[in-house]
Amino acid sequence: MKAAARADAWRRVGPDWDPTHSVTRICTQSISGFTDSEVEVTGGITVFCGPNSSGKTRLLSSLTRSLRGDCETVLVQDLPPKAVAYFDATWNIQRQVRSLSKDDALDERLAQSGARTVTEKDVRLLSYVLSENISSIRIFELDSTDDTSAEETLRSAHPSIDLAQEFREDVTPYFEIEDSQGRVRNSLSMSQGELSVLSLYWALSTAEKDGVLLMDEPDAFLAPSTSMRAFDMIATQSHARSTQCFVTSHSYLSLVSIPMERIIVLESDQNRVSHIAKATRHQLWRVLRLSPQREIIFGVEDEAARQWLGMMLYLVDFEHADVSAIWKVGDSAKVRQVAKFPVSSDADVSIWGVIDGDERKHGISGNMIALPGEQSPEEIVLDVLGRSDVDLGEDIDRDRVSSELTRHRGEDPHRQVSEIALALGFALTTLRERVWRIWLHDTIDGQAELQRFEQDLKQVKTTH
Repeated sequence: MKAAARADAWRRVGPDWDPTHSVTRICTQSISGFTDSEVEVTGGITVFCGPNSSGKTRLLSSLTRSLRGDCETVLVQDLPPKAVAYFDATWNIQRQVRSLSKDDALDERLAQSGARTVTEKDVRLLSYVLSENISSIRIFELDSTDDTSAEETLRSAHPSIDLAQEFREDVTPYFEIEDSQGRVRNSLSMSQGELSVLSLYWALSTAEKDGVLLMDEPDAFLAPSTSMRAFDMIATQSHARSTQCFVTSHSYLSLVSIPMERIIVLESDQNRVSHIAKATRHQLWRVLRLSPQREIIFGVEDEAARQWLGMMLYLVDFEHADVSAIWKVGDSAKVRQVAKFPVSSDADVSIWGVIDGDERKHGISGNMIALPGEQSPEEIVLDVLGRSDVDLGEDIDRDRVSSELTRHRGEDPHRQVSEIALALGFALTTLRERVWRIWLHDTIDGQAELQRFEQDLKQVKTTH
């Protein structure tokens, strides 16, 4: 699936989705273990994201029962969905393997049942998902021969099992794939990942139109890249079948590739009470407990500038701080080169040069901003330490500071600050941040520079 086709598939299940039979709002007030949360739902696909034990399966099963009239958790637009189905991929695959592997009359039953040949268009779609060149796919629907004794035991332990059992309970699917080399494999020789993809396709392609299909971790057996493509298949089939889909997942690669407005995040507090909310990029990274992909790169002169900028991004609550990286690139000339680095409009990163305040007099051009002040970060520290009108705090010995300033006068500012920190018993980074904060909050010029920097930072945006 090319990028344009993929984008089109997700566009078709976006806000323009026909809401006639769709869920438009979810309220968790009546769900045990959830706060009284409410979110609007738009489009053909909604993905619930959250760590283990955050309540994804509980929410999905509650939505299923609500849509069937068992509780009041959802609000639908105009007309209720024509059908509601709950698909548990893990359970379904286990059921298939258990049933087919014990079927002594399998060959005879396959011959009697006949097969549905998957359309050429959908074969191409499944070839994309499975990353192989498939020639044909056949799907047999066999009468179920399940032994339900084990299922009855599980039912009491897992409340959602009864919903999982109900999905096409009278049918067991059997798949045959022929690749471009003429080699054939079937459900009994496939990996769980292959069975998972084909079972997901089977569930989607047989879903009733204008219905709702709720799927619990359909990508559980899939590699991250396959999972991402499987979600593209869900988007494609959701539109083709006019089926609204609700899906749970915590596959990081899939989630970061899905349009953000399609994701609802679940988070639980220390008492294991869950809350739902529309996802933001920052929430998504935090919930998945991953380091975010860097989308903004700031180039600075040295370690002091890197610390100064990092502190400033935090102080002004820069909205893209979680996807920003700060790199030391060298002197001011190299920072200016970074600011002129050519970046195409469709690039994954935005690159900015950040000069020290004392470099502003030489002009600003390109993707460039300046750190606060009209001095270098270290010179600001020295200036504040030498001012008698600034309260440095009781733990900073002014006499010792004055002595060290006199002793090291004329030396490189970096060395001066380092020696003063050593004499006072402070870590270098601690002294810098302490003095910078005093300057920003307790001096008129510092307060003005804080406002200027915050205003300048508004021009820095991600490419997305």
